[in-house]
Amino acid sequence: MAEVEETLKRIQSQKGVQGIIIVNSEGIPVKTTLDNSSTVHYAGLIHQLVMKARSTVRDIDPQNDLTFLRVRSKKNEIMIAPGGWGFSRGVHTHSDTGREQHPTQRPRRPRTFLSGDKLIY
Repeated sequence: MAEVEETLKRIQSQKGVQGIIIVNSEGIPVKTTLDNSSTVHYAGLIHQLVMKARSTVRDIDPQNDLTFLRVRSKKNEIMIAPGGWGFSRGVHTHSDTGREQHPTQRPRRPRTFLSGDKLIY
């Protein structure tokens, strides 16, 4: 368990990471670094998205499964790593890096990281 705690601390310490949520297979949060209302909000909505994405992947190829899902918006980025018994999510916020960006380069977004039975980092 100490290894999991260390991994969570390392991910949480990355610039722009707003929080981490680990949920079970029913979408119930079992570990979080966010406040309760944010955790419930993210977990409920994203659980539905993950189930739909997993179903779509399996409809395309029944031998396949969803391994990672990344959702980017103008303000945030959510990274989801479904696992055997659940999945984890991470929320990351976009931030200025203070350096000039190439016109075609996308700005860095905040990230949220979630993982199931395995933490992906």
